[in-house]
Amino acid sequence: MKVYQHILQKLVTNKIRTIKKLLLILLCFPVFAFGQITPYCDSIEINLLSIDTFSNPRTIDFEVTSNYFTNYTFPYCGLVLLDNNGDTLAFQPLLSGNVYGITQGLIETRTLEATSNFSYFFSGVLQIVNDWHSGGPTYLACSFPINFTPTGVSNTSQKAKRICKRLNLLGKETKGTNNEPLFYIYDDGTVERKIIME
Repeated sequence: MKVYQHILQKLVTNKIRTIKKLLLILLCFPVFAFGQITPYCDSIEINLLSIDTFSNPRTIDFEVTSNYFTNYTFPYCGLVLLDNNGDTLAFQPLLSGNVYGITQGLIETRTLEATSNFSYFFSGVLQIVNDWHSGGPTYLACSFPINFTPTGVSNTSQKAKRICKRLNLLGKETKGTNNEPLFYIYDDGTVERKIIME
């Protein structure tokens, strides 16, 4: 009887290890293969260069600088300017300028065309949208708050977000250990998946 219990215990232990490995692979695969919202957003600098009200369509030029030094690329990305209601105020025309994306150490000018909704004084967000120029499905990579004010343009400083909870795959709160996938829930409502490898 003890032999059967030992064999059964060994089978269950092996199955649990296999399930853990499978869950780890499934959790990590989208990060490596599909480029989820990136941690490099805080390494992107965007500055207003000019607003041309005489051209048709009206244009807005932004300088984009990437201050990271990894091989990550924001693939085929474009810029979109939205007001606080989510209405599009300006967008980068398809297949204009650098259509390949933002890469390490890049400094370039991106030109957006203003829509009829464009107002010179507003609060909103400037978004980096991945796959904008690819013709495929797009997804939001980064979002930067921006204010057009009568005295100029200023980037709204973002307060540092704080971790509210750390959850394991089962949804239980944990302090976290190495080689364990965790979900970090922040006070601003964002959630990040992280695995700290030894």
